[in-house]
Amino acid sequence: MKPATFITKRTIVCPECSNDTGSSIEHLINPNRDTTFGPWYCDECGSSFIGLVDKSGQVFLELNPNDKQHEAMTLVSLPPQTEPFYFLLKRKVWTRDGKVDLDLDYYINEHSCPTNWLRDIEVVMINDDSDPHGVIRHVRTMEMKDFNEAVRQVKIEGSIIGANHEDDGDFSNLEYEVMRKAFPEVIKDSE
Repeated sequence: MKPATFITKRTIVCPECSNDTGSSIEHLINPNRDTTFGPWYCDECGSSFIGLVDKSGQVFLELNPNDKQHEAMTLVSLPPQTEPFYFLLKRKVWTRDGKVDLDLDYYINEHSCPTNWLRDIEVVMINDDSDPHGVIRHVRTMEMKDFNEAVRQVKIEGSIIGANHEDDGDFSNLEYEVMRKAFPEVIKDSE
């Protein structure tokens, strides 16, 4: 075993809630000039702040109380296309018996849910266009508090149903029921 090597990055601590924002300032340090940045937002509390990195690397922040980031759930759709819609995924693959296994047909086509690999998308492409603006359509956005209320209601309803069926609230269908409650336009038989 050999000793580990560490790389230290300076990141901004939120001036409102004191959590690490994860926002690095390393790229802003310039010994020849002061650099301003922002507005940046805290992922934890949503507070907005602007800042200045001076020539010495010292950072100064100013909280902007009139600007805040809020979580929301946004429903988008991919309308039917006349041409194939391609996603380039950055994936991990397995080695089996010393050989890299690139046969992912079963894994992608049947085994995995697209929800699990959408975060791996590197490129979206249609008709030789790797920047297909306007292909995805916004359906509706709902504030996170309203979405959380829909989840709470579904869990309560599930507990009641579960108690009636003596199965202690089976939530295996929770995602479907939450979508039915929060975004009924997605469920064909929803009223």
